Amino acid sequence: MTDEQRELFRLCGERILENHRLGRKVAPEALANGRNWAAYPKLGQPMTPGHVPDDELPPPLRGGALEVF
Repeated sequence: MTDEQRELFRLCGERILENHRLGRKVAPEALANGRNWAAYPKLGQPMTPGHVPDDELPPPLRGGALEVF
């Protein structure tokens, strides 16, 4: 798992815990996962925009092919 993926999980964990604190219904499994994920260390830098340069993509996905999705 990359550092940015861990950060996304951490943010999800915080959201789950916040929903639980606000009295919203949260499944026990989700609450357990949320506690684990929220304990991940914060990312020490801003997240990248997620754009992958065309030359790093496999040939079938180059040239804006991902824009369809």
